[in-house]
Amino acid sequence: AYPRQIEQHFPHILAKLANLWGKPEADRYLDSLTMPDRPGRRGFPEEAARELFKLSMIHSTLQSAKGVASRDGWSSAESSEVDDFFSRRSNR
Repeated sequence: AYPRQIEQHFPHILAKLANLWGKPEADRYLDSLTMPDRPGRRGFPEEAARELFKLSMIHSTLQSAKGVASRDGWSSAESSEVDDFFSRRSNR
């Protein structure tokens, strides 16, 4: 689940996500990346777009699960690993 393409080709996006992870602003930022509203943008390479979409799904799921004692079917070790990664990165 680690966003290798984002890290390699778009480190500024990874840094911003690390700062926003766990906040509602992260969902808005990911939405702006995956559904651009500016004409003429070329978009991301396929692998990077998949990683952004996956991060968006993980973040939304984690935000929905906050405060809920039991996790639903969307939650997984993979989601937890990504959440832990961004938590550690933002605490640097």
